Amino acid sequence: MTEPLQTIINEFKTLDPDITNTVVFRMDGKTLAACENTTPEHTQVLIDSINGITHADSIGGIESLTVQDINTQLSLTAVDSVYLATLSSREADQKVIKSLTQVIVPTVIRLTLGKPVEHQKKRKRQPKTITPEAEVQAPVLPPEQEPEVKLLPEPETLPEPLLPKTPTSQFMVEKIGGILVPPDIVRIDLEVVEKWQELYGENDFSMVSIDNLQGKTVKCKVKPKYLPNGMIQIPDRILQSLQVNEGNLVMVKPVIE
Repeated sequence: MTEPLQTIINEFKTLDPDITNTVVFRMDGKTLAACENTTPEHTQVLIDSINGITHADSIGGIESLTVQDINTQLSLTAVDSVYLATLSSREADQKVIKSLTQVIVPTVIRLTLGKPVEHQKKRKRQPKTITPEAEVQAPVLPPEQEPEVKLLPEPETLPEPLLPKTPTSQFMVEKIGGILVPPDIVRIDLEVVEKWQELYGENDFSMVSIDNLQGKTVKCKVKPKYLPNGMIQIPDRILQSLQVNEGNLVMVKPVIE
Protein backbone atom coordinates (compact mmCIF):
# COMPACT_ATOMS: atom_id res chain seq x y z
CA MET A 1 0.00 0.00 0.00
CA THR A 2 1.08 3.59 -0.60
CA GLU A 3 1.20 5.87 2.43
CA PRO A 4 -0.26 9.06 0.82
CA LEU A 5 -3.23 7.14 -0.59
CA GLN A 6 -3.82 5.32 2.69
CA THR A 7 -3.77 8.63 4.59
CA ILE A 8 -6.48 10.05 2.30
CA ILE A 9 -8.59 6.86 2.53
CA ASN A 10 -8.40 6.94 6.35
CA GLU A 11 -9.99 10.43 6.32
CA PHE A 12 -13.04 9.39 4.27
CA LYS A 13 -15.19 8.49 7.26
CA THR A 14 -14.15 11.67 9.04
CA LEU A 15 -15.30 13.78 6.09
CA ASP A 16 -18.61 11.89 5.78
CA PRO A 17 -19.70 9.19 8.32
CA ASP A 18 -22.10 7.75 5.70
CA ILE A 19 -19.08 6.37 3.75
CA THR A 20 -18.83 2.73 4.93
CA ASN A 21 -16.00 1.27 2.82
CA THR A 22 -13.28 2.47 0.42
CA VAL A 23 -10.60 0.62 -1.54
CA VAL A 24 -8.02 1.55 -4.24
CA PHE A 25 -7.02 -1.48 -6.34
CA ARG A 26 -5.85 -2.82 -9.67
CA MET A 27 -7.80 -5.30 -11.77
CA ASP A 28 -5.17 -7.97 -11.06
CA GLY A 29 -6.37 -7.96 -7.41
CA LYS A 30 -3.59 -5.85 -5.89
CA THR A 31 -4.86 -3.45 -3.20
CA LEU A 32 -3.09 -0.06 -3.04
CA ALA A 33 -5.08 1.43 -0.15
CA ALA A 34 -8.19 0.40 1.79
CA CYS A 35 -10.25 0.86 4.95
CA GLU A 36 -9.36 -1.31 7.94
CA ASN A 37 -12.28 -3.69 7.36
CA THR A 38 -11.38 -4.41 3.69
CA THR A 39 -9.75 -7.76 2.86
CA PRO A 40 -8.23 -9.06 -0.42
CA GLU A 41 -11.29 -11.32 -0.71
CA HIS A 42 -13.55 -8.26 -0.61
CA THR A 43 -11.50 -6.67 -3.40
CA GLN A 44 -11.71 -9.80 -5.59
CA VAL A 45 -15.48 -10.01 -5.10
CA LEU A 46 -15.70 -6.35 -6.14
CA ILE A 47 -13.63 -7.00 -9.30
CA ASP A 48 -15.81 -10.01 -10.23
CA SER A 49 -18.98 -7.95 -9.66
CA ILE A 50 -17.68 -5.13 -11.87
CA ASN A 51 -16.84 -7.56 -14.67
CA GLY A 52 -20.30 -9.08 -14.37
CA ILE A 53 -22.04 -5.70 -14.56
CA THR A 54 -20.09 -4.48 -17.58
CA HIS A 55 -20.10 -7.90 -19.33
CA ALA A 56 -16.34 -7.61 -19.98
CA ASP A 57 -12.96 -8.69 -18.55
CA SER A 58 -12.12 -5.10 -17.57
CA ILE A 59 -13.77 -1.72 -17.25
CA GLY A 60 -11.56 0.06 -19.76
CA GLY A 61 -13.33 3.02 -21.37
CA ILE A 62 -15.47 3.82 -18.31
CA GLU A 63 -14.15 6.72 -16.23
CA SER A 64 -16.81 6.64 -13.52
CA LEU A 65 -19.64 4.32 -12.55
CA THR A 66 -22.36 4.53 -9.91
CA VAL A 67 -24.44 1.52 -8.81
CA GLN A 68 -27.36 2.22 -6.52
CA ASP A 69 -29.94 0.18 -4.65
CA ILE A 70 -32.61 1.32 -2.23
CA ASN A 71 -30.27 2.15 0.67
CA THR A 72 -26.66 2.13 -0.58
CA GLN A 73 -24.59 3.18 -3.57
CA LEU A 74 -21.22 2.14 -5.01
CA SER A 75 -19.13 4.83 -6.72
CA LEU A 76 -16.32 3.58 -8.97
CA THR A 77 -13.69 5.82 -10.58
CA ALA A 78 -11.01 4.65 -13.06
CA VAL A 79 -7.61 6.41 -13.09
CA ASP A 80 -5.54 4.83 -15.85
CA SER A 81 -5.15 1.19 -14.60
CA VAL A 82 -6.07 1.98 -10.99
CA TYR A 83 -9.62 2.00 -9.63
CA LEU A 84 -11.25 3.65 -6.62
CA ALA A 85 -14.38 2.03 -5.14
CA THR A 86 -16.43 3.86 -2.48
CA LEU A 87 -19.42 2.27 -0.74
CA SER A 88 -21.76 4.70 1.02
CA SER A 89 -25.31 5.32 2.13
CA ARG A 90 -27.75 6.96 -0.29
CA GLU A 91 -27.99 9.75 2.32
CA ALA A 92 -24.29 10.60 2.00
CA ASP A 93 -23.33 14.12 0.90
CA GLN A 94 -23.01 13.75 -2.87
CA LYS A 95 -20.81 16.84 -3.20
CA VAL A 96 -18.28 15.31 -0.79
CA ILE A 97 -18.42 11.92 -2.59
CA LYS A 98 -17.86 13.54 -5.99
CA SER A 99 -15.00 15.73 -4.73
CA LEU A 100 -13.19 12.76 -3.13
CA THR A 101 -13.71 10.20 -5.89
CA GLN A 102 -13.35 12.38 -8.99
CA VAL A 103 -10.85 15.07 -7.94
CA ILE A 104 -8.79 14.49 -4.78
CA VAL A 105 -8.05 10.75 -4.90
CA PRO A 106 -7.43 10.60 -8.71
CA THR A 107 -4.89 13.44 -8.33
CA VAL A 108 -3.11 11.66 -5.45
CA ILE A 109 -3.08 8.40 -7.45
CA ARG A 110 -1.38 10.03 -10.43
CA LEU A 111 1.16 11.85 -8.27
CA THR A 112 1.86 8.77 -6.14
CA LEU A 113 2.42 6.52 -9.16
CA GLY A 114 4.75 9.09 -10.74
CA LYS A 115 2.45 9.97 -13.66
CA PRO A 116 1.64 13.58 -14.62
CA VAL A 117 -1.81 14.88 -13.89
CA GLU A 118 -3.67 14.83 -17.20
CA HIS A 119 -5.32 17.97 -18.46
CA GLN A 120 -9.07 17.96 -18.68
CA LYS A 121 -10.29 16.26 -21.86
CA LYS A 122 -12.28 18.29 -24.33
CA ARG A 123 -15.16 15.87 -24.18
CA LYS A 124 -16.31 14.74 -20.73
CA ARG A 125 -17.96 11.38 -20.29
CA GLN A 126 -21.01 11.38 -18.10
CA PRO A 127 -21.05 8.98 -15.11
CA LYS A 128 -23.06 5.86 -15.82
CA THR A 129 -25.65 4.75 -13.27
CA ILE A 130 -26.72 1.10 -13.17
CA THR A 131 -29.46 -0.27 -10.90
CA PRO A 132 -29.11 -4.04 -10.21
CA GLU A 133 -32.04 -6.04 -11.64
CA ALA A 134 -32.39 -8.00 -8.38
CA GLU A 135 -33.47 -4.90 -6.49
CA VAL A 136 -36.85 -3.21 -6.65
CA GLN A 137 -36.94 -1.01 -9.70
CA ALA A 138 -37.11 2.57 -8.51
CA PRO A 139 -36.09 5.84 -10.14
CA VAL A 140 -32.75 7.24 -9.04
CA LEU A 141 -33.61 10.55 -7.45
CA PRO A 142 -31.16 13.46 -7.30
CA PRO A 143 -30.23 14.83 -3.88
CA GLU A 144 -33.06 16.84 -2.43
CA GLN A 145 -32.71 20.56 -2.74
CA GLU A 146 -34.46 22.94 -0.43
CA PRO A 147 -36.97 25.06 -2.36
CA GLU A 148 -36.23 28.70 -2.66
CA VAL A 149 -38.50 30.66 -0.40
CA LYS A 150 -39.43 34.17 -1.38
CA LEU A 151 -41.05 36.34 1.22
CA LEU A 152 -43.98 38.33 -0.05
CA PRO A 153 -44.12 41.95 1.04
CA GLU A 154 -46.57 42.56 3.82
CA PRO A 155 -49.68 44.42 2.71
CA GLU A 156 -49.79 48.00 3.74
CA THR A 157 -52.19 48.63 6.59
CA LEU A 158 -54.19 51.78 6.11
CA PRO A 159 -54.52 53.81 9.29
CA GLU A 160 -57.97 53.80 10.79
CA PRO A 161 -59.75 57.15 10.54
CA LEU A 162 -59.59 59.11 13.74
CA LEU A 163 -62.96 59.59 15.40
CA PRO A 164 -63.78 62.82 17.17
CA LYS A 165 -63.48 62.80 20.93
CA THR A 166 -66.56 61.29 22.53
CA PRO A 167 -68.66 64.12 24.02
CA THR A 168 -69.84 63.81 27.58
CA SER A 169 -73.02 65.52 28.73
CA GLN A 170 -74.39 66.05 32.21
CA PHE A 171 -78.03 65.15 32.91
CA MET A 172 -80.39 65.23 35.84
CA VAL A 173 -82.03 61.90 36.60
CA GLU A 174 -85.79 61.39 36.36
CA LYS A 175 -87.09 58.01 37.42
CA ILE A 176 -89.52 56.20 35.12
CA GLY A 177 -91.53 53.05 35.75
CA GLY A 178 -94.60 51.14 34.72
CA ILE A 179 -95.55 47.86 33.07
CA LEU A 180 -94.79 49.06 29.52
CA VAL A 181 -91.43 50.67 30.37
CA PRO A 182 -88.42 48.50 29.27
CA PRO A 183 -86.10 48.01 32.28
CA ASP A 184 -82.87 48.25 30.23
CA ILE A 185 -83.45 51.39 28.11
CA VAL A 186 -82.89 55.03 29.10
CA ARG A 187 -84.47 58.02 27.40
CA ILE A 188 -82.46 61.07 26.29
CA ASP A 189 -83.61 64.30 24.61
CA LEU A 190 -83.93 63.86 20.83
CA GLU A 191 -81.92 67.00 20.04
CA VAL A 192 -78.92 65.71 22.04
CA VAL A 193 -79.01 62.33 20.24
CA GLU A 194 -79.21 64.05 16.81
CA LYS A 195 -76.13 66.17 17.62
CA TRP A 196 -74.19 63.01 18.51
CA GLN A 197 -75.29 61.37 15.25
CA GLU A 198 -74.14 64.38 13.21
CA LEU A 199 -70.78 64.28 14.98
CA TYR A 200 -70.09 60.61 14.19
CA GLY A 201 -71.72 60.38 10.75
CA GLU A 202 -71.80 56.72 9.59
CA ASN A 203 -70.57 55.43 12.97
CA ASP A 204 -74.04 54.86 14.36
CA PHE A 205 -74.65 53.97 18.00
CA SER A 206 -77.48 52.46 19.99
CA MET A 207 -75.99 52.49 23.49
CA VAL A 208 -74.72 55.05 25.98
CA SER A 209 -72.34 54.94 28.94
CA ILE A 210 -73.65 56.47 32.18
CA ASP A 211 -71.33 57.41 35.09
CA ASN A 212 -72.40 58.51 38.54
CA LEU A 213 -70.35 61.11 40.43
CA GLN A 214 -68.49 58.35 42.30
CA GLY A 215 -67.16 56.82 39.04
CA LYS A 216 -69.50 53.80 38.75
CA THR A 217 -70.38 53.07 35.10
CA VAL A 218 -73.30 51.31 33.42
CA LYS A 219 -73.83 50.77 29.68
CA CYS A 220 -77.36 50.47 28.38
CA LYS A 221 -79.57 51.04 25.35
CA VAL A 222 -80.89 54.49 24.54
CA LYS A 223 -84.14 55.77 23.09
CA PRO A 224 -84.45 59.36 21.83
CA LYS A 225 -87.47 61.30 23.12
CA TYR A 226 -88.46 64.92 23.49
CA LEU A 227 -87.54 65.79 27.05
CA PRO A 228 -86.83 68.97 28.97
CA ASN A 229 -83.29 70.24 28.43
CA GLY A 230 -80.74 68.45 30.62
CA MET A 231 -83.06 65.63 31.67
CA ILE A 232 -82.51 61.81 31.37
CA GLN A 233 -85.20 59.26 32.20
CA ILE A 234 -83.83 56.05 33.77
CA PRO A 235 -85.80 52.93 34.87
CA ASP A 236 -85.45 51.63 38.42
CA ARG A 237 -83.22 48.64 37.60
CA ILE A 238 -80.50 50.87 36.06
CA LEU A 239 -80.83 53.36 38.94
CA GLN A 240 -80.07 50.56 41.37
CA SER A 241 -77.04 49.49 39.32
CA LEU A 242 -75.73 53.05 39.25
CA GLN A 243 -76.61 53.60 42.92
CA VAL A 244 -78.27 56.95 42.15
CA ASN A 245 -81.68 58.41 42.90
CA GLU A 246 -84.06 60.72 41.14
CA GLY A 247 -82.70 64.26 41.05
CA ASN A 248 -79.00 63.18 41.07
CA LEU A 249 -76.60 64.22 38.31
CA VAL A 250 -74.98 61.69 35.94
CA MET A 251 -72.50 61.95 33.05
CA VAL A 252 -73.57 60.39 29.75
CA LYS A 253 -71.68 59.74 26.48
CA PRO A 254 -72.46 57.67 23.36
CA VAL A 255 -70.80 54.23 22.92
CA ILE A 256 -69.22 54.03 19.43
CA GLU A 257 -68.39 50.48 18.28
